[in-house]
Amino acid sequence: MESILSVDFSVPSLISPFKIRDKSMTKTILSVSINKQKRPSLSINSLTGSYIYQWTSKKNHQHNLSLLNISDVNFEETSTYSIDNFSQYQQEIYSDRLIPTSSYTYKYNNQDANKLKNHYFIKIHLESSGNILRTLANPLGFNKEVTDGNISYFVNLWNKQMKFSQYLKTSIDYRHYWKIDQKNSIAIRTMGGIIYAYGNNDQAPFIKKFIAGGANDLRAWQSYEMPNGRVQPDSENISTLYTGGVKFISCLEYRFNILKQLKGAVFSDAGNIWEIKSDVQDANFKWNKFIDDIAVNIGFGIRYDFQYFILRSDVGFRLREPYENKKWQWENIKIPSAQFNFGLGYPF
Repeated sequence: MESILSVDFSVPSLISPFKIRDKSMTKTILSVSINKQKRPSLSINSLTGSYIYQWTSKKNHQHNLSLLNISDVNFEETSTYSIDNFSQYQQEIYSDRLIPTSSYTYKYNNQDANKLKNHYFIKIHLESSGNILRTLANPLGFNKEVTDGNISYFVNLWNKQMKFSQYLKTSIDYRHYWKIDQKNSIAIRTMGGIIYAYGNNDQAPFIKKFIAGGANDLRAWQSYEMPNGRVQPDSENISTLYTGGVKFISCLEYRFNILKQLKGAVFSDAGNIWEIKSDVQDANFKWNKFIDDIAVNIGFGIRYDFQYFILRSDVGFRLREPYENKKWQWENIKIPSAQFNFGLGYPF
């Protein structure tokens, strides 16, 4: 179960104490969000505030600069699990964190809604966390902890000592659309990303890592259900909340009209998530095992175009599980083995 409350306030200009020459189509966005995820193993609560500049430099080029994004994340244990019983690797991931970040996102989209033509979309994201606080930690006398020769600093927040995250994250998302005619098209998506923790922590925070599965990629798996690498899923362990430090996804979809506003699609998704420095070797990314770790699904979908939004339902079948010895599992193409997904808009 997941609940989200988000409030955004935007102003059509760049708000700053310094004089900035406004570019075309500028915007300042202030946002606050509260997120609560309830899982059988634990609950994840986060409070996030953001200050973002958005502008268009020229046609089809959009920029987002998040000057400041601060998240306060904490975990609540259930009676079934105790974080103290987890490995050091798991404790680092599922620990309360203060996550101060700055990021830059570039988007290019040459779609023309008034013309029937091929088009593509690209998004590049760069993000960093904790570097300023780490630099100020000694001068400001932050509390610190030494573990195996590594120093971690803490800040006092809400009368609680919290470790802050330090990491670098980057991702690239490329999509290409071929228009066959007014009723038929082909869409592909390839996305890859990496998040690397260092300095103040060994593992990147849970909410900043990559996930696979759900309504938009690897649609035969639920969100957080896709294990890392070739790890076998374990429904009795907290690691059922799978996240990764590395992600690669590729999707292919053929879209067609059925009747007026009713549209259909057949698709195939492939990819996985991995860890960089996990204590579970099968979860870690290795170049020589990269291809063998790829999960594959196929499926079909129905979409209804309400003009202002699209209601979507996709059905996915697992064709290849990396941890299985069998290469292809065609026997899974049956309704009892299907994963149903519902969403608004196209998956990509």
